[in-house]
Amino acid sequence: MPYQACRDSRKIRIMLKNLLITTLILSAVGAVTPVLSPVQSQAYAATYIEVNRIPDLLGFRQGDRLRSTGLATGDMQFTGLNHTLLDMNQQITLNSFARAAIEQVVGRSLSSKTNKVTFRFVVKPRRNGGFVYNLYDQGNRQLLMEGPVRIKVAKGASATSQDLLFEAEMVSMRVVFNKSGSKAGGQATFKVTGIPVPGSLNFTKI
Repeated sequence: MPYQACRDSRKIRIMLKNLLITTLILSAVGAVTPVLSPVQSQAYAATYIEVNRIPDLLGFRQGDRLRSTGLATGDMQFTGLNHTLLDMNQQITLNSFARAAIEQVVGRSLSSKTNKVTFRFVVKPRRNGGFVYNLYDQGNRQLLMEGPVRIKVAKGASATSQDLLFEAEMVSMRVVFNKSGSKAGGQATFKVTGIPVPGSLNFTKI
């Protein structure tokens, strides 16, 4: 295969990998989210500041459960959540295309015999600064994906609203949290190489 074609193929593979990371991760980190008005069409116009610890996430605590709809449907739970660790178990349903794409990217079959899969998503500090994410297949406890991720917070956060940006290689995930009384929810939207991904992940605390 010519060098240029090979390089382009690698780029496509990386783009697909990061899009899947965002869709799943976001189901994970997005699970750190909460249901509000659409933000998909908005540009990332806010001023974001990179942080060296995981924010408080509008009162979400270890043990809290969330339900997701939209790009991924399922339930998830924070099994670890503090300023240095985000650890989440997620049970989500994939369509056949998404499953096949994930298996192609990771180079192995998922352990689940159906499209209902169980993942563990972890964000933790790196030794040299910043954060790294890990995505595991809980059926066989195998590591599926990993890589650096930057966490940024928009200026103007309040007790009822928060705007976060998660940046992995070639992918950005924007998570907007809203809280009204006892109800908490939000919406996550994504960009791959700067291009918005259609749709969103919506979350509610259950």
